[in-house]
Parts: sequence; C-alpha cells; structure tokens
Amino acid sequence: MKIAIYARVSTKDHQSNSMQINDLREYARLRKWNVVRVFEEVKSGVSARRPKYSELLKEARQRKFDGILVWKIDRWGRSSRDIINSLYELQELGVSFISFNETIDFSTSHGRAMAQLIAVFANLERDLIGERVKAGVANAKKNGRIVGRPKKINEKHIAKAKQLQSEGYSHSKIMSELELGRGTIYKILGPSQIKEGRPKKIILNMKMRYLKRD
Repeated sequence: MKIAIYARVSTKDHQSNSMQINDLREYARLRKWNVVRVFEEVKSGVSARRPKYSELLKEARQRKFDGILVWKIDRWGRSSRDIINSLYELQELGVSFISFNETIDFSTSHGRAMAQLIAVFANLERDLIGERVKAGVANAKKNGRIVGRPKKINEKHIAKAKQLQSEGYSHSKIMSELELGRGTIYKILGPSQIKEGRPKKIILNMKMRYLKRD
C-alpha cells in the first residue's frame, strides 16, 4: 500500500517532526507499506495556515497514494468537526487514514466500520447546518431582508430607481420595490437626502386634503 506521512510539530507533547517521521517510517516498514510522500508542517497548530495539509488533501483527491499515516489524531485536525469532515472525505475518496498512537486504521475491517460511523456523524452535521441555514434565510425574508446574491443592475433598474426617487420614494422603499441592496441603490442614486418613510408625493396629497377641508 502506498502511504503518505503527515507530520506537524506539537507544542503540547514536545514531539518534533523528525521524531514523528522516524517512528512513522519504521511503523510503515513493519507493515510493509511504501512511503511515497512526507508532508511536514513547519508551524504549530496555533497557526491557521497549513499549506502542507492542503497540498496533501489535493494529492489525496488525485489518488496519488492509498493511505495517510499520522503520529496522533490531534496532529491531523484542530477540532472535532474538522477531523470528522476530513475523515469523511477521505473515506469517500477511498483513502485510508491511520493514526499511530490511537491505533486507528481505516485499512482494516474494524477501521472501515469506524469510518462508516464517522460518515454518519458527518452527514448529520451537514443536515443540521442545512437546517440552520434554511431557518436563517426564512427569518431574514420574514423581516424583509434581501437574501442571496445581489442582482446585476441594468439600465432598467437605473431608470426605475430614478423614476421612483423623482416620485418621492425613500431609498428603503426603492430597495424593496426593486429588490436591490442598499449599497447598489446608493451607487445609482447617491446618499439619501430625505427621511425614510412615506413617499413625498403621498405626503403632499394628504396635506392637500386637509387644506381643502379647511
């Protein structure tokens, strides 16, 4: 089996990359695995950027090796969600994951059963996120907020926005009528010069009624 080794320095247990790699190479030799690549992260887990991790995943998607060997599972991911999602992807790719210290080995029958359990939790997490997103979108629409990517404005939008402005419509009303964002309206019309509320035309009509009554 072709194996890639991933090593990342540990500030917690003081396990250097070279020590990790030596142990993992020896373990791979005993298992009669062929180590084809070693990905060595030079920064600790405190750093958000992990270029070698990204490079490894890219090559995993290209199926350049059959499995990934790490010293410890916390060397692989920084959070439970991160670990579960990445392990789920590896299972979908058919790439085994082996952790030396925790004796996790997805290349065995027991390991594959564990991988399937992880896949269940990963799907559950995705479903929960999807439900939260849908609930957030529904709530935003209920409160009158525009959801989704802004519309691409054209000449019709510009002409209509200027027409509504000339009729006394506020920026907020124009946004609602045309379903455009505030920033887009400001680009077309500039900053609002009137108070938000009823259009001027309606207010003038109401004033005229009261004058006639007097």
